[in-house]
Amino acid sequence: MLKHAPTLLIVTIVTAVIWLFAEGENVQRAEIVASMQVVPGSTPGLITWVESDTLWDGRVLLRASGATVGIDRLRDRLRQPVLISPGTDGFSLAPGNHSLDLRALLRQLPEIRETGVSIEECEPRTIVAHVDVVETIELPVRVDVADAEVEGLPEANPARISVQVPSLAKSRLSQDAALLARIGTDAVRGLGRGRRETLPSVVLELPPELLGVRGVRLSSPTTRVSLTLRERTVTELVPSVPVHIRVAPGQLAKWQISIPENDQFLRDVRVTGPSEEIERIRKGELRIIAMVALSSQELQSGITSKAVSFSDLPSTLQFQLEDPIVSLEIRPIGENGVTPSRTGPSVSSPDTPDPGE
Repeated sequence: MLKHAPTLLIVTIVTAVIWLFAEGENVQRAEIVASMQVVPGSTPGLITWVESDTLWDGRVLLRASGATVGIDRLRDRLRQPVLISPGTDGFSLAPGNHSLDLRALLRQLPEIRETGVSIEECEPRTIVAHVDVVETIELPVRVDVADAEVEGLPEANPARISVQVPSLAKSRLSQDAALLARIGTDAVRGLGRGRRETLPSVVLELPPELLGVRGVRLSSPTTRVSLTLRERTVTELVPSVPVHIRVAPGQLAKWQISIPENDQFLRDVRVTGPSEEIERIRKGELRIIAMVALSSQELQSGITSKAVSFSDLPSTLQFQLEDPIVSLEIRPIGENGVTPSRTGPSVSSPDTPDPGE
């Protein structure tokens, strides 16, 4: 019995090897889920993506048949994503959309052919891949200031931005295509008026032709914008403005000054200025008075008319009226028994407040 033991051992080993070989060569069918990615590969400046109405997550269901050993090797290979790039058979480098037969692409991959397994079906069977070449162009920056009046033109810095654009999208750009720096109401609310201000980081918007286009990249997503907000002005029509006379204190006792009744009030004076000051006029907090200031030389010369002024009011206010000239009657006190009149316009000196103020 013992002398036949080596023979029995050899027979057992040979039988096991034959059984394992037969099992490995046994044809079976299997379903395997693979992950596939479309990538640019090594071609410079190339971009690729999958065009699809539905979101494709890159998974592909394979139905394969082959020897058990081959199926196992295929499973091991497909644990890593399968990368597909333009330039292979069935996948052109030309810009545009390409319908790819996934089963044909998988069958030609060397690492899958080596398994000896046949790829019978793929779900999905085909996908549409887009290929394009990226080009770099420069687009100007256009500033849009919403709901704000500005003095001069807002200035973007930098005024031009480098943009990477797929070649097919570039061909759709119009000649006046520009990036938009949109400045909303909230952005200008804290800015001063009448002086140059700078917003340090205004987000840039793509022109309509590039909205939703993949592969577009800006060298800078923001730009600085300098602008001057115009003073906010309002015009108010004041129907009647009294006229006062102003002389130096030492002249009050020397001269009788009067204004004809029809010149004692100015009619329809247009006042333009900041809305805050105009609101004070409307509420009566700021009284509009026209002033005729007379120097001693003018009194002695006996001038008969002079233009009014509004110098005591804020310098930001502007006044418009058809005729600023008022008539004057000036006579020295004591001549032919003349005494100062108690009627007519108010007379004040620079050192005393005007009546009614």
